[in-house]
Amino acid sequence: MSYDSTRASLAYAERGIPKLRQELASDQLITRQKALVTLSDLMHDAERVHEAVRTGCLQQIIQLLQDTDETVRFLSVTVLNSIVQYTVGREAFLKQEGLPILTTLFNDNSEKIKLQAFVAMNELSNLNYFAREIAASGLAMVLVENHLTKISGDVAGESLTVVLIALEILQKLLFISEEVQVQVEKDVNNNKNSDENSEVQESDSKDSKDNKDSEDKTAKLQDINLKNIYLKDYIYNISITQKYKFS
Repeated sequence: MSYDSTRASLAYAERGIPKLRQELASDQLITRQKALVTLSDLMHDAERVHEAVRTGCLQQIIQLLQDTDETVRFLSVTVLNSIVQYTVGREAFLKQEGLPILTTLFNDNSEKIKLQAFVAMNELSNLNYFAREIAASGLAMVLVENHLTKISGDVAGESLTVVLIALEILQKLLFISEEVQVQVEKDVNNNKNSDENSEVQESDSKDSKDNKDSEDKTAKLQDINLKNIYLKDYIYNISITQKYKFS
């Protein structure tokens, strides 16, 4: 009888993922590293990703993004990149509040870790639903102020790739912001039309509340417009400055 390594791997995954969850929380550095290497081989299947979410492996991986060991951080964000390829992984990652922790890796001392963090964020922002969550976190301004305004003239290699991915993420977030802008405009117009067509005399307090809601939405719209202009100007200036390197 021949040995089927694929079947053996799947069988191990069914029995072993709960055990890997324990190993990810181990105090032994080598144990955490080995568990992450094993997971990186398993997280290429939706069922395995679902199992990782169910058993708490994803939650532990999110925590390991902050590990003091560089190798553990790199392996963790690499595994995360595989997990967020799947909807169940994306949803669980955002639900478990992994976004703020992932963004801390944008400032990691290791360019490889930083790059993988941007790759993961880029993957998360591919779908509009998740991009809205990311945009709501204020990431667009963070990208501009912390990563796109301090580009040196000799940026190259992984650093250049980080800049390019940051621009790609920013473009997606701006697109989502424009969708929000359109929706806010519709809401403001609907409120105005509702006021004009209303035949019922409303109380002073109700009028005051409606006016306040309309003012809040108008202020939100103005804020979105200003931020979009600001961000688009930066994208244009960066692209012009770096046009030879970006080509």
